[in-house]
Amino acid sequence: MVTLGAPAAEDPGSIERMIMAGADCVRINCAHDSPDVWRNLIAMTRHAATKLDRQCRVLMDLAGPKVRINGLAGRASKRLHLGDRLRLVASTENIDDSKGIAAASSEIEPLRLLKKGHRVLIDDGKVECVVEMNKSGTIWLKVKAVRPKGVKLRLGKGLHFPDIDLSIPPLTAKDLTDLDFVAKHADIIGYSFVQRPEDVLELQRELNKRLGSKSLPPLVLKVETRLGVANLPDLIVA
Repeated sequence: MVTLGAPAAEDPGSIERMIMAGADCVRINCAHDSPDVWRNLIAMTRHAATKLDRQCRVLMDLAGPKVRINGLAGRASKRLHLGDRLRLVASTENIDDSKGIAAASSEIEPLRLLKKGHRVLIDDGKVECVVEMNKSGTIWLKVKAVRPKGVKLRLGKGLHFPDIDLSIPPLTAKDLTDLDFVAKHADIIGYSFVQRPEDVLELQRELNKRLGSKSLPPLVLKVETRLGVANLPDLIVA
């Protein structure tokens, strides 16, 4: 499986070369680009597969909810190293770099649930932190794992909380809009942040609205939380 983005749409030959090299599935991440770009990528994939007499499925990955850093104290980016401490707050109004590195979260709920010892992953796990203290809505973190040269903390990077159970709905307003396109064009659908069987049933209901009598496409459930792992048998049944 190879992930495609806008650059591949500018080089039609690249997709053909990927399929020749053995790719039998391409992934389009709906968090990026637009339906026009997706349409071109899919058309080029179908054309290349037909030309080469190969099968190449199209998996479209719904963006899903993502808690992000929406504020940083001081400069727009800061480099984190092993052992660094930083504060995570619920509002950009509370950012103050007089006490070291500080960042604001786009969601309040996780900050209420975090306790000492819980992990916080930043930028798709490039930085692993542990909670040292949760005091009055301010989370004090210590960097426990990061590559040797450090990683830059930037606006818009994702925050992940694997040790707490969040009630954030897995289908966002953007996902529901994207489903109008995805239901028509995807061979397989990737579903982010799935935690409960009800999440699977909700996506199936939304797809049935758009597909009518057509069969549901296969789903790839992206299990990203402790609750999702605990519910895995029920998720598979759903």
